[in-house]
Amino acid sequence: MSKADALEKRIKRNVTARQHRFFVVVAPGLVRVCRDELERLLGPGRTVDEVDGGLEFSGTVSEAYLANLHVRTASRIIMRIASFTATDFKTLEKKAKDLPWELYLAKNQPLKVHVTATKSRLHHTGAIDQRIRENAYLRLESEGPSLSSEDSAADIQNLFVRNIHDRFDISLDSSGDLLYMRGLKNQGGRAPMRETLAAGLLVLAGYDGRMPLLDPMCGSGSFSFEAAMMAKNIPPGWYRNFSFQVWPCFREGAYRYARKQAEEQIRKDTQAKVFASDTDPMVCDALKGASKTAGFADIIQVRQADVFDLYPPCDEKGLVIVNPPYGLRLGTEAGSKRMIRDLFNLFGNRFKGWRFAIVSPFDKAAVKVPGFVRQHGFFHGGLKLFLLNGVIP
Repeated sequence: MSKADALEKRIKRNVTARQHRFFVVVAPGLVRVCRDELERLLGPGRTVDEVDGGLEFSGTVSEAYLANLHVRTASRIIMRIASFTATDFKTLEKKAKDLPWELYLAKNQPLKVHVTATKSRLHHTGAIDQRIRENAYLRLESEGPSLSSEDSAADIQNLFVRNIHDRFDISLDSSGDLLYMRGLKNQGGRAPMRETLAAGLLVLAGYDGRMPLLDPMCGSGSFSFEAAMMAKNIPPGWYRNFSFQVWPCFREGAYRYARKQAEEQIRKDTQAKVFASDTDPMVCDALKGASKTAGFADIIQVRQADVFDLYPPCDEKGLVIVNPPYGLRLGTEAGSKRMIRDLFNLFGNRFKGWRFAIVSPFDKAAVKVPGFVRQHGFFHGGLKLFLLNGVIP
């Protein structure tokens, strides 16, 4: 048996065919939504555990393909590849050298090591990075497979090293670019909202992918694009690549089959509509162009308008969701509260029976909104914010 065949057999036995522990990085405030997504994806009887910083589940590498492709609210998915104890650098070097790096990485892949160390005797993150990186490269040079000609050696692989109480956990990033990067749009806006957060807030506000959506302060269009993808049932990872695609264990056929199954569920004849607007004509033009390029021109309608000049755009009741300027973007706390109260008055007068959602830097008590309003706390841009939502009676 050749060396390459022996390695392939080891990869199948130790990586492809066995269960692994995956950690899903989730933004604060979206853990419950993300957990629901993962549980639906993995199926009945599967356990998704809530841990510090996100969620954990056990599954195969193929299920990590599915999670990256389908989960709208996850930020990153990493796979645990080793755990060991080390209290001095000599032990760390030996443990790192003995790890079977060739099962997970190719010899010519750049490696970026992210180290955190707390309450441990080895706490110098730079020194830990150096020891792990050097020993990984040494082993890969002699044992590791080479990337195929179709793959790029410039694809950096992220390795996460956590050392707590002298216990090292080594994890490999399966996602690559953060998962909010859908591969769809490049235009910015005023304090653009990450797509993972926009998707989570839509779910919390009750958007089902079939009702009309009004996005009257659309900015860069995060709500509009996420709603369009949900309406068409397009997976959030449909237009992008992932780090797992250059892992030695990657099986192109299995991933192609997963995409084929997803493609069969894409709705090509949806009647859902997204009505986006903004006062800035340049923002509207950019969103129109991006929407056309993405193939969403049949769903997203864009026009220049002030939010306070709007009325329901159709007879069917839907969701109106607003991310208004607040804090430094508006200038004063009083101005922010006044705008939020004015939005509630607008909805109450013109949007009876519609669902509504407003992103607010204040809780509902601070802005004195009606009693039927619910609130959900989350973070955006380092600020603690609230989603104030409900149904307009």
